Amino acid sequence: MFVIITFGFVLLPMQAGATLSAHMTWQGFTPTAYGIVMGVNGICIILLQPILTVWSAKFDPTRVLVGATIITGAGLVVHGLATSMIIHVIAVVLWTLGEILDSPTRSTIVANMAPEDARGRYQGAIVMSWGAAQLVGPKLGTWVWEYESPLTLWLGCAVLAAVVALSLIVTAPGRRRRVSLATNRAREAS
Repeated sequence: MFVIITFGFVLLPMQAGATLSAHMTWQGFTPTAYGIVMGVNGICIILLQPILTVWSAKFDPTRVLVGATIITGAGLVVHGLATSMIIHVIAVVLWTLGEILDSPTRSTIVANMAPEDARGRYQGAIVMSWGAAQLVGPKLGTWVWEYESPLTLWLGCAVLAAVVALSLIVTAPGRRRRVSLATNRAREAS
């Protein structure tokens, strides 16, 4: 179930990322403006990831993932509403925060759920869901943007983020049981 939820989460940036350049061009922005906006992602990661990774580790992992999903979805919706470059920059900051909070938390959950001898397989399944979303997302996002409407894409991202966040909440007890079981097995083995 966690692999499917991860696939849904990764569809968010994969759909939007593939269409953002076309969307900003459609809005009248130059390729340089797009490059500057996207450069904010790297700057935020360099400046914020070390701080936020340590900070977020203090909280319940499900809450961190739910927050990351909502922030990511909100950032993508802001792109759809953006009328200026600064609003696009704010959108990038939002979804980058979601990305920073999500990645280490998701990896930690997977490592904690897996029996020690299966951690590689569990991480491989999560990575496979990323690859599948990277395969489907750009085509889906481009198709929705072009043949439905930009509004449909950005609102669709909001709906998908809500579904993923709700799925994380609903499935949290099962993940907690798996983590507890894996922890008990590790104690018994040592």
